Amino acid sequence: MPDVYRYYLDNKNQTIEQLRESEPFLVSDNGSAIISGYGNTINVKLSGRIYSFSNLTMFYAQENLVIPVINLTATGVR
Repeated sequence: MPDVYRYYLDNKNQTIEQLRESEPFLVSDNGSAIISGYGNTINVKLSGRIYSFSNLTMFYAQENLVIPVINLTATGVR
């Protein structure tokens, strides 16, 4: 079975316990997704298999709730 990578949107100071209570917005076999953001827009680019993806997620930034728009560009593999 290939490795599985989980991607979360949250601050960098999140503990393992907090991550366990969170849901990843993306689960893939690629650990090298390119993720960038500006304002409330998140851009994700990857190649590989996507096991799950949700464009309905939220996180806090400086105590403000952010509900981002997520743009996903994915290239599959055989």
